Amino acid sequence: MSPVLFSIYVNDILVELNNCSVGCIVKGLVVNVFMYADDLIILSASLTDLQRLINVCVAELNALQLSVNTSKCFCMRVGKRFTYCNSQVVIDSIPIKWTSEIRYLGIYLKAGLVFKINYDYCKKKFYRCLNCILSKTGTKCADIVLSLCQSYCVPILLYGVGAIFLTASEKLRLASPFNRLFSKLFSTFDSNTIAYCQYYTGHLPLQYIIDLRCFKFLSNLVSIENIILNVLFSLNGTTTIGTISTRYNMVNINGAVNYLKYCMWKQFVIDSHLNL
Repeated sequence: MSPVLFSIYVNDILVELNNCSVGCIVKGLVVNVFMYADDLIILSASLTDLQRLINVCVAELNALQLSVNTSKCFCMRVGKRFTYCNSQVVIDSIPIKWTSEIRYLGIYLKAGLVFKINYDYCKKKFYRCLNCILSKTGTKCADIVLSLCQSYCVPILLYGVGAIFLTASEKLRLASPFNRLFSKLFSTFDSNTIAYCQYYTGHLPLQYIIDLRCFKFLSNLVSIENIILNVLFSLNGTTTIGTISTRYNMVNINGAVNYLKYCMWKQFVIDSHLNL
């Protein structure tokens, strides 16, 4: 019961922040805070509003006899002035450090002109996990290595991708470690040979799996009755589902995930020019 009781206990913080009516306005709806357990992220379009939101948060925490660990608090900017970090934002007169990267719920957010994710950490963890497997199995048992990699390594690499809109180049860069696995197992760097190996071992290219996860995430998001989630979905969700459906020639845009997989395998053959 501890997580539930804690959520009830700190709910006043979210209520007060929402009543401020400042922060980021998305289609007339105030979106200024996200909270998971004791991890809180505050969003604002200006430093003045950000300081005001922080003051409200600190006041509520003091009322609950809780304090903020300022050593774990950071500020980061996304936009044209992301390099300008001279203005001070304070918590109880203690300045918050500015940073170019923030880790939130296992995702590394980067400062920049546009919202970006740093996946270098996921790649490093993927290679560490893969090397542990290869140190025990070697490269001759390809089917066992691929099965273990699919269960333990790929989830590390694809953590959170379903909720993030990646460009085609970002998908290819993220898929590179997975392709390197096939290069090592089958002793080839030829992209066409790797495509045949992936097809006959029953593994779609990783960029296809990313689209599949994104499609599943957005499809599940539609069924949730939540005003904020529905507003966020309306920004890019419908467009993304339509793009994925068009990319893989889905006749029914509301088709099931298994139908999308079937369409992906057909498109894989076409894209890779496989002579089957």
